[in-house]
Amino acid sequence: MIIVWLFISFIIILTLGLFLNLKPGKASHTRFSFVIACKNEADNLPGLFSSLEKISYPEKDFEIILVDDNSTDNTFIMMQEFALKKASYHALRLDHPHQGKKMAITKGIEFAMFPYIILTDADCLAPVTVLETISKYIDPNKQIDMLIGYSPEINNSLFRKFVYLITASFYASTTGLRMPFSCTGRLLVVKKASFIAVNGYKGFEDRVSGDDKLLLNKFIKHNKKIRYMYQPAMETLPVAKEILKQQDLRRFGKFTMNSLFWQIISVLLGLALLLMPYFIYKYSLWRDILILYIVSCLYLFISARKHHAAFHPINLLIIVIYPYYLIIKSIHGIFKRWTWK
Repeated sequence: MIIVWLFISFIIILTLGLFLNLKPGKASHTRFSFVIACKNEADNLPGLFSSLEKISYPEKDFEIILVDDNSTDNTFIMMQEFALKKASYHALRLDHPHQGKKMAITKGIEFAMFPYIILTDADCLAPVTVLETISKYIDPNKQIDMLIGYSPEINNSLFRKFVYLITASFYASTTGLRMPFSCTGRLLVVKKASFIAVNGYKGFEDRVSGDDKLLLNKFIKHNKKIRYMYQPAMETLPVAKEILKQQDLRRFGKFTMNSLFWQIISVLLGLALLLMPYFIYKYSLWRDILILYIVSCLYLFISARKHHAAFHPINLLIIVIYPYYLIIKSIHGIFKRWTWK
């Protein structure tokens, strides 16, 4: 049946995209500025600070800029105490309430003195070699405007591990094919000059979420060079169930932020998946489905190897139900109202 073979072809193309991504070279002498927007992150900051202090990279070649987004807890006090430790650590604060994360990031980037900006979140843990690894993707002789990174969640369920891996796989494949679908704000590297050239977040400052995806769309619109990094893995801390529900609503509810091309592809894939059980039953497409299953598992296995992630046997089952989980979550995210902390 043609519908099944269209899926098989789609997965094969995605697999090809995994091999088309930028390969790391020799470590360059790139200088970086971390920019981290924080809002009521007092519980997460100790872990973040500890990881940042352990980074192995010449001190003169990077700085850390923390920007408080009008926190109501001890976040800003903790940031100030951290900033006193070194001259390259900085703690800033938004001038007015309710300006939001995009304004906090913008302020941090404007303050930054180095050419490449590393955007991450306060609930992330930077690996020791994070800067050395990222520097291997930056060739002074080649234009790189944005690097999309990988950020798995630690100490979570096998199902959540699968979700993070399959999501990263799709980002990697579509970026390799030069049609980036999305990215994560937990590890996003942007060239400061390129951010300024596209006017940063201008045009969607009032949108509460989407600081990562909307910025990616702007870079695409302006034909900027966007590449994917399989490493480093910027791990993120697990969150409480209630917060996780809101995160999922925001993550899966970004359909309208997609380009028209990806909106059409998403709708067509969703309709095909909903119709597939009927066609399997009516036309006995078991051989075709077995081929689709094998190709899909192979795709995920290759991605896991490239991301240095574990491929758990349970993935062989989850991969069957995940497409329908994704459809339900996406519909829920579009129509369900969500809150920001």
